[in-house]
Amino acid sequence: MAKRACVLCGEMAGSWSLCYITLCGTSQTLCEKCMRRYRDAAGEEKIALREYMARSPHLREGEEVRERLPQARVQWQRELEQAQERRQQEEQRQAQVKKTARCCGQDMTKLGVSTFQLGEHTFLGGDLDHLLSGSMKMAVFRCEVCGRLKFFDPEWVQ
Repeated sequence: MAKRACVLCGEMAGSWSLCYITLCGTSQTLCEKCMRRYRDAAGEEKIALREYMARSPHLREGEEVRERLPQARVQWQRELEQAQERRQQEEQRQAQVKKTARCCGQDMTKLGVSTFQLGEHTFLGGDLDHLLSGSMKMAVFRCEVCGRLKFFDPEWVQ
């Protein structure tokens, strides 16, 4: 059983406990603990771990990594900026939902997502229109003061 050193911590691990990660187009070895740490890292911490791996004495194919590192850094920075932009957009959307789901000066209570049947029951057609029209899901909010209900697209509310 071949043992390899983790590119982050240097710990020797057997084949059964090895994980692999791609760094600058090369395959690098991580132990399970470091893989969890890398997977759970976000933003700047993940970039710092990548930078540390690129300088690690346990790095495999080091020349290739160092050659591709400037391009990778540009890509990492772009990923970080995109993640920050997505987070900012999500915060703005959540603020808009909170602002929209207000009534009588307070937040409305979310009742959940309900399915509403489209179509109508007619004398001649019976429930056929219900079957053909389908249904629609909506997020329902209620004001505890006045009882007003508001309906929203459930994907927009999440």
